[in-house]
Amino acid sequence: MKSKRVKKGQTKCYRAKVVMVGDSGVGKTSILLRYDGQGFTSCLSQTLGASFISSTIRCIDSNVELNIWDTAGQERFRSMAPLYLRNATAAILVYDITRYETFRNLESWVTELERHAPLDVTKFVMANKSDLEECRVISTEEGREFAERIYATYFETSAMSGRGIESGIKSVAEELLKKANEKEGEPGVKVGADPPIVDADKKEHRFCCNII
Repeated sequence: MKSKRVKKGQTKCYRAKVVMVGDSGVGKTSILLRYDGQGFTSCLSQTLGASFISSTIRCIDSNVELNIWDTAGQERFRSMAPLYLRNATAAILVYDITRYETFRNLESWVTELERHAPLDVTKFVMANKSDLEECRVISTEEGREFAERIYATYFETSAMSGRGIESGIKSVAEELLKKANEKEGEPGVKVGADPPIVDADKKEHRFCCNII
């Protein structure tokens, strides 16, 4: 972790690279668009390559800037995994609670993390489409058990309603800040001075288009 001397009165800023992985169609792009305040649409095209959003979140006395990468889930883009997973601070493994194969395939995504991400990458499991409870095929208990097995934090979201997304992303920032404070040298996290955010609950977002 590169660090700069922070003068008295300045707010610390931690910058982290977060990568969202999971099968195509689980809602990764919809989650980011919803978080970015762009609402929900059911007519999104598949992500080609990757896109990302930059969000600054106020946590206690620090600002955490998350650069969240939305990666393509199609098999033909798997060869690009090393590019996106390299130097990742955290990975969010996303699955669709109504499609069991997307949950089963998390195992292969964990393998990709083990191959290409830093050894101590922080993992989160995001169970999406929680608004479709009547179509659920993976129970909350099963999702939590998987998360515990891979030492990940579990939470459920709905890109359609927005439920759980704000709190889920904030929990990512809080967990990374906690780890960065506990262990200097967290991969991909940089600390330096940052202008204070006037509104403690304000988020600053920058959304970038697909990179092929």
